[in-house]
Amino acid sequence: MNNDYDFGRYLLESDVLETVELTKIYENIPVVNKISIRISSSHVIGLLGPNGAGKTTTFLMLSGIVKPDHGRVLLNGEDINYLPSHLRAERGLVYLPQQHSVFLKASVYKNLYMVLQLYYDKKTADQKALELLDDFGLLSIKDSTAYQLSGGEKRRLEIARAMVMKPKFLFLDEPFTGIDPITIIEIQKIILKLRERGIGVIVTDHNVKDTFDITDKVYIIQKGRLLSSGHPSQVVKEEQTRLLFLGDDFEWKIRPAAR
Repeated sequence: MNNDYDFGRYLLESDVLETVELTKIYENIPVVNKISIRISSSHVIGLLGPNGAGKTTTFLMLSGIVKPDHGRVLLNGEDINYLPSHLRAERGLVYLPQQHSVFLKASVYKNLYMVLQLYYDKKTADQKALELLDDFGLLSIKDSTAYQLSGGEKRRLEIARAMVMKPKFLFLDEPFTGIDPITIIEIQKIILKLRERGIGVIVTDHNVKDTFDITDKVYIIQKGRLLSSGHPSQVVKEEQTRLLFLGDDFEWKIRPAAR
């Protein structure tokens, strides 16, 4: 990503997103049970846990797609539980689901231009689309149809398109799934660059080590409850976390390439 890129929101102030005892109950079973997390601008946090732990449900409640049964979502101290997802997006809370959301029949360029046209005149939309394509390493394939892209290229395109919303916080659901190791490093570097620009990023993924490599703090969820939290170097030492999630043989050492 180019350091001189000037599109999107460079945060001067510090934004804070947090949940207070967030709870969701389905058929009398609490799939998310009093989860409290916090993220500030320019930070990357991980939301990790086994299948069915409640990670995606937490994401959906943060983004306004699912309404919590109890607890609150706060943006800079304001309770935003009442805000639907599209209004949260306007406030800078942008969710990218695990399933690819690109327009498969449109070109890479059109995927950006069609969204930008909602906010800018044609000339400005064209200029900003080209800037985004260049910034995310997609300019050379701008005329390719989106269905031709690899999984990593689709994910880059989705993140580029998310920048149109000028996010304060970006929720990435399984960003490392279905892509090769080289592309994982590319996505990691994009996430770290977003952090440099003042954007807070929340990542949930089953690739624990790849997530550890880029996170300032992780929250481990087990059966809907918070099991542990802290910097990855601290979490890996916790007995309960190793017993219930990581396993005794789990080892992790940050890869310099990721930073």
